[in-house]
Amino acid sequence: MIVETLTKSLKKKFEEDDRKGIHVSDLTLCPRKSIFDRLEDKPLSMRDLNFFTSGRAIHDSIQILAKENGDYEIEKEVEKDGIIGHIDLFDKKNNIPIECKSMRVKEAKEAKSHHIDQLESYMALTNSKKGILLYQLLLHYDDKPFVEFEHKVTDEQLEKRRQWLINRAKKYTEIIEKQLSPMEMVGVFNDPKLNWLCRSCSHRAQCEMVESEVNELSEK
Repeated sequence: MIVETLTKSLKKKFEEDDRKGIHVSDLTLCPRKSIFDRLEDKPLSMRDLNFFTSGRAIHDSIQILAKENGDYEIEKEVEKDGIIGHIDLFDKKNNIPIECKSMRVKEAKEAKSHHIDQLESYMALTNSKKGILLYQLLLHYDDKPFVEFEHKVTDEQLEKRRQWLINRAKKYTEIIEKQLSPMEMVGVFNDPKLNWLCRSCSHRAQCEMVESEVNELSEK
C-alpha cells in the first residue's frame, strides 16, 4: 500500500532530522509522549501521517503566500533559556509571532487552549506581548473559512509563561539525561481538554496502567 510506504518514509525523515535540544512542541501538548518517543522506537501510525500531511500542506501554502510580503519571516527559529521554537510566521515590523492552524469545524468562537499555550510560549521566547492564531476552518464552505484571534498578555503573564517553560524543560532534561521513566513527566491522560490525544497513542497502555494505580491509591 502507498500509505505504508509514506508512513515508513515519514519515520525515516524523523530519524534523519533527529532534532537536538528541547523544543516548544516537546513541552506543550503531551510532554510525556514526547519523552516516550525519544526513548522508545515505535512505528508511526496513519494518524501520524495524517497530522503531518494535512498540517504541512496548510502551513506551506500560507507561508508561500506570506513570503511575497517582506514584512514576514517564515519558520523563524528562536532560542531562549535553552528552549527552541519554530514560529510559522513572524511579523518583523511589530514583533508578533503568528501560528497557523487548521480545524475540522465550521465555526470557531475562540482559540484552543493548547494552541494558546504554544503561541504564548513563542511570545515568551520573542518577548512579545501580542500574538496571533490564524485558523483555517476546513468545514466552513462559505466565504469566510479563515479566522484570526489576537492574544495579548501583560509583562507578569509573559514572565509566568517563561517560568512555566523553564520548569518543564528542566524536568524534561532530567528525565532524558538520567533515563528515568517518562511517567515522571506531566501527561494529558487525566486532562479532559487534551486526553483525546491518548486515543491512538502507542503509549496509552503504560499511562493507563500507572494512572489507574495512582488514582486507586489516592482514593484509599
